[in-house]
Amino acid sequence: MIKENHLAMGKCLRTVQERPLGRSGIHVPVVGMGTWKTFDVAGAERNARRRLVQYALDLGGNLFDSSPF
Repeated sequence: MIKENHLAMGKCLRTVQERPLGRSGIHVPVVGMGTWKTFDVAGAERNARRRLVQYALDLGGNLFDSSPF
């Protein structure tokens, strides 16, 4: 299932597909964002990363893996 997300600027963006996680009743996206090394930054780089995460959230992303292993 592909959902559409209408943003304030009038753009219609497609969001990621979701699938059930076993029999838990929870639906998770078919892709996630690995963040451990990507987000270990400071200064201007940190602000750029925050915008990236916000963009993912705006598109319906909700699976972020921050594990260092």
